[in-house]
Amino acid sequence: MNGPVGFPPERPWLQTVDGTGLDYYGRGHLQFLAEDNNGNEIQGQLQVEFTHVDRVVLSCGQMASHGTGSWFPPEDGHSYWLVNENNQWVELSGPGLVRRGQLVPLEKKNGVYVLKIKG
Repeated sequence: MNGPVGFPPERPWLQTVDGTGLDYYGRGHLQFLAEDNNGNEIQGQLQVEFTHVDRVVLSCGQMASHGTGSWFPPEDGHSYWLVNENNQWVELSGPGLVRRGQLVPLEKKNGVYVLKIKG
């Protein structure tokens, strides 16, 4: 389901960078399609807090709590790999979200990392 489905026990206080309060419309789920770094289509779902903003802001801490890591490499031209205890690896070819051995690339635009979704 895409859209608010309810409110948490305590409504969060959300604000912009300059401290202006944001209207809050509830909590819900946002389903999306994206491509991993090999061009494979993957389905994802985000738990979101619906507010009066025109972009989705991702919390790396919340994603990590739910099994998705984030990778923001230094811009040094080197290659990096993520290896688990079973010697399964994924090349971290640039910034992205990592889950179950898949990297979903993020694109840097004007200093902000953007998740490209399909549709």
